[in-house]
Amino acid sequence: MDFMKRFLNYIVRWGLVLIWMGVIFMFSSQLGPQSSSTSEQVIRTVAPIVNPEFSNLPAQQQEHIVSEWQFTVRKLAHFGVYFVLCLLVYSALSLYRLRPLPRAAIALGISVAYAALDEFHQLFVDGRSGQLSDVLIDGAGALAAVAVILSIGAILRRRHRSKS
Repeated sequence: MDFMKRFLNYIVRWGLVLIWMGVIFMFSSQLGPQSSSTSEQVIRTVAPIVNPEFSNLPAQQQEHIVSEWQFTVRKLAHFGVYFVLCLLVYSALSLYRLRPLPRAAIALGISVAYAALDEFHQLFVDGRSGQLSDVLIDGAGALAAVAVILSIGAILRRRHRSKS
């Protein structure tokens, strides 16, 4: 029974990593106009929440706002999806007997390697381009995840020591 439980845990955790990588690949496979349209839809969904007057603005002014925010939203998406990827990889690696720092380094390495492969893949997608700057943003997202993980671990260890 213990073997089956561990086996399922491996399947679920690594399965989540692979599913998330598939989601990233799917978005990276969008042609240039389709990718821009996805970003635009996100902005048009979030803008009225951030600024309730957005929907009342003239169409030309809405277009201007969407256009201005396009770059920022796309880069935040890069940061966010690789933040999540790194968390998932770290979680999957917790199934192995690794100390937190090496586990974090491996999770970061896998995340950045996937970011580089993903940007390489985009070189072959019409209307897209692979950019080193995007790999750096992706890496920053993964590094932020590592910082959060290690900080929470340090806080929990300190609390545990102070209770002992």
